[in-house]
Amino acid sequence: MMSLFQVAMLGLLAFPAIEAGQTRHRIGETEARRISDAEYEAVLEAARRNGWTYPADQVESGHRRHFEEFRMRLLNRGYEIVLDGRSV
Repeated sequence: MMSLFQVAMLGLLAFPAIEAGQTRHRIGETEARRISDAEYEAVLEAARRNGWTYPADQVESGHRRHFEEFRMRLLNRGYEIVLDGRSV
């Protein structure tokens, strides 16, 4: 399993900012969710190691919130998230 640091770096390094004039990169929604879920699971694992636990409804809500924040980070870096089945 990847460490929290490794997952965070994956999220940052895998998606460098797009320079002005460059073509926007596209990423499929399923792939974006997979990466976001991996990041969030690393956060939860770190919390578990510290003895913190959360009810299932809070974990589910956290996954949704984390994906929305991850999606915004991608958009701010110049990426476009496309629905699955469309040209990526």
